[in-house]
Amino acid sequence: MRSGTLGQELLCTPEAVHAFGLGPPTAYAPMAGGGSASRLTRVETGNGAWVVKETPVRSSHKLARMADGFRFETALADAGVPLPRPRPLRDGTGGVWVRATAAGERVAVTVREYVAGEPAGYLEPLDVCVPTALAVATALGQAHQITWRPRVPRDADSWAGPERWAALRDRTMRLSPDVAPILDALAPMLEFAESILRIPRPVRLLAPVHSDANPHNVLRTGTGICLLDWGEGALRDPQTELASALLVWGCDQHGLPRDGLPARMVRAYRATGAAFEPTDLTVFQAHLRAMVDWAFALCRIAIGDQPRPPQWAIAQLHESVLAWEPRWHRLPQLLEHVQAA
Repeated sequence: MRSGTLGQELLCTPEAVHAFGLGPPTAYAPMAGGGSASRLTRVETGNGAWVVKETPVRSSHKLARMADGFRFETALADAGVPLPRPRPLRDGTGGVWVRATAAGERVAVTVREYVAGEPAGYLEPLDVCVPTALAVATALGQAHQITWRPRVPRDADSWAGPERWAALRDRTMRLSPDVAPILDALAPMLEFAESILRIPRPVRLLAPVHSDANPHNVLRTGTGICLLDWGEGALRDPQTELASALLVWGCDQHGLPRDGLPARMVRAYRATGAAFEPTDLTVFQAHLRAMVDWAFALCRIAIGDQPRPPQWAIAQLHESVLAWEPRWHRLPQLLEHVQAA
């Protein structure tokens, strides 16, 4: 083992490496990413490179969710969905190993294969974006057809509706009146989103979905793509997940299809055997719900309700929320484009 590679800041232990049967380690290195409460460590062994993730767990429900996630990711990998394959424990009892820290806190350890690649981005050049977008559509089509069903209940779909926004505005005027103009700028977007989110959407099929298939969760590798971070996987309407991907991956900053890409993504999705039959704008509900909740979370940070820098949240509101308004105006045209695919 390389000297000096095991710093005190790393929680990864030889016992965890042994529990997963990774083989003798030759190097440890901390990695960026993961949830704020988690630590990631890349471990190199004679059997390859692995990512060890250590997460504090304070409830049995959280631990059960993680065990459920191991089964989900294993089923996805077995179906050919491109993702970092999870590593089972050497004793065959699942994919989560639990240990106690010196302070008595429980830490859940999971391991996945390390995948080398370059992260995708938003609005990349077409020659870069097109093959990645088509691969994402194919991966979602594969995922939406596996037979996995969660054993642990997920949260029901909801969104930060008008009542919560009204309460937020009241707090904003008291705590951070300088943030109020951002709420004013958001108002037309919220009204548009709520007009669609209020419409009941009949769902003919629930399927396993990723829940956040955006460019930040996609790596381009030497053999294609790798779709990361399946931690929010659940049974939901697969049509709305694909529709969100069509807008995120297939349209320019004005909401216009790039080189017919949304329709091409639909055809790639259907080529897996998955069905996509959009009938109205409710097919974009998953995207709108996620964006409304993201905007609400950012506004809370901007007024000091959360322990993150307010200026960061304000910048994100402009760059990753308000900048999407032109795209939302063109959702009807996008719907017509993919209906003709």
